[in-house]
Amino acid sequence: MIQHIHDGTAQELASRLAQRPAGRFRLIEFEDDQKPVSEEVEQEDEPSIDAENAAAIALFKAWREQDATDDPEEIRKAVQELEEFKSSVNVNSVASGERRVYP
Repeated sequence: MIQHIHDGTAQELASRLAQRPAGRFRLIEFEDDQKPVSEEVEQEDEPSIDAENAAAIALFKAWREQDATDDPEEIRKAVQELEEFKSSVNVNSVASGERRVYP
């Protein structure tokens, strides 16, 4: 499950919600003077990351954002490509006398 956090007033969030009428949402209401939980987390709770790992993490996050989609057709194609890949790997494994990699 992928979660996205969008902060804003009811008016600011209404257009985003209208774009996904079939979506499922969880509403957490904050008092005006209350900060969202994500803003209250202290930096000490997060592990320290060195520069090399931070760069790799940033790259992975960028790739994930580039590949993210809500389009059902793109999701269907991606699932189909994955199933074709698994099938090809299994065919090659069985042909060479190995066990199937993907059950």
